[in-house]
Order: sequence, then C-alpha cells, then structure tokens
Amino acid sequence: MSGIDLTRPGVWTELFPQALKLMAHLESQTRQPLCVDSRTFLRNRRRRYAEHLVFGLHCQTFLLFILLAEAKLPTILADALSFWVLAYFTMALKRVYGGTWIETLGRGFAISGLYFAIIFVMNLLLVFFLLAL
Repeated sequence: MSGIDLTRPGVWTELFPQALKLMAHLESQTRQPLCVDSRTFLRNRRRRYAEHLVFGLHCQTFLLFILLAEAKLPTILADALSFWVLAYFTMALKRVYGGTWIETLGRGFAISGLYFAIIFVMNLLLVFFLLAL
C-alpha cells in the first residue's frame, strides 16, 4: 500500500477532486469505443459516423439525466423509470436504424452488454487507481 493514510481526517476531501478528474477522463474515453461499437452493430450505408456519434451522445446524455433524476425519486418510481428508459432506447434504435423488432432487440442487447462491460472495466480501473494512491 502506498503512503496515504486513509484514516487521517480530511484525506477524502483531498482525494475527491482527483477522483472526479479521473472519472471525467475515463467517461470521455468511453465515448469513442461506444461510438465505434454502435457503428459496428448499426451498419447503415446511408448514415455517416457523425450521425452515429450524435445518436450515441443523445442516448448517453439522456441516460445520465434520468439517473440523476432517479437519485431523488422513491424506489418504485425509480425502478419504473429505469424500465421506461430501456423501452425508450429500444424504440429509439428501431426508429433511427429500422429493421425488425428481433434485430432491434438483438442490437440493443449487444450494445447494452458492451456498454456495461466498458463501464465496468473503467470503474474497476478507477478503484485500482484510488487504492494505489
């Protein structure tokens, strides 16, 4: 373990700004793989990379906004809102990229799985970095 005493008063107020900077950097680094990922799964010759990027940023921003709203809601309403968000993303995929419902659900599950895998790895790296301080 490094020389930081985590039991010392005030140590978390010193580490918190560093953690926020690292989280912002890691979040910005996840955008690129996610957009490449969505481009792989959502091949459409009529759409350019920028259109895939805008759709991905829209979805990510909407998700973060809903998560922020859910933090202040009771559990039942937050759970209902979470299921609504999943339905919204599925309908958005269907509306923007077309295809059958089976294809849309398959693409949605694949993109969601990779999204959460990337977020899991980034959070794991964040925890290891904070423990190494």
